[in-house]
Amino acid sequence: MVEHATSETDLDRIVRMFDGANLIVHGFDGVIQRWTSGCEQLYGWSASEAVGNVVHDLLDTQFPAGVEELRTEVRDKGFWTGQVGHRRKDGVRLAIVTRWTVLELGDPDTLIIQSNNDVTLMQQVGDELRERQAHLQSILATVPDAMIVIDDKGCIASFSTAAGTCSSTANLARGRLCASSFRAPMVEGIPIRTSSRSRTPPLLAPKPSWSSKTTREFAE
Repeated sequence: MVEHATSETDLDRIVRMFDGANLIVHGFDGVIQRWTSGCEQLYGWSASEAVGNVVHDLLDTQFPAGVEELRTEVRDKGFWTGQVGHRRKDGVRLAIVTRWTVLELGDPDTLIIQSNNDVTLMQQVGDELRERQAHLQSILATVPDAMIVIDDKGCIASFSTAAGTCSSTANLARGRLCASSFRAPMVEGIPIRTSSRSRTPPLLAPKPSWSSKTTREFAE
């Protein structure tokens, strides 16, 4: 999709309308022409510091592909969307989801409007969750007994290697079925303790025994 503006005045009006957003207007050479207050807050450079610089040099952009390849895609399709790495003025790295849209003022004044969204915190949370999951899996891989981890919705989140050798457990896990599908065997309302490493009959949890003498003593 290619946006059209008839003059620099129209461009200024567009930028003013979205001044609070993280918008950068630059040419295909990357030289910044407009820099919103949203970008000032996100990156730390004022408009006077940013305008005239090459955006990819100023922000030390890390691209998923070569910049010329991305520019070619923008020319052909009119836009490009992806994730890049940027650097703030204080040196902090940011994860940015960016969209480049072609804005035509008339050849050769074709520009790119770059809209950026900071997803750094979201990515950090995702990375932390993946690290925790990997740590949990490394622990489960060494547990000799069958162990199943259930999430707060009652569904199987992961299981130990020993549990994975049980076909019913593996099938449940693959289907992400709720753990309520498996119930521990019960005898007279008492859960049976079982061992994954033993084929001996299951052990019953001992019942409390009360003698008539003990009962009389409590009654007294």
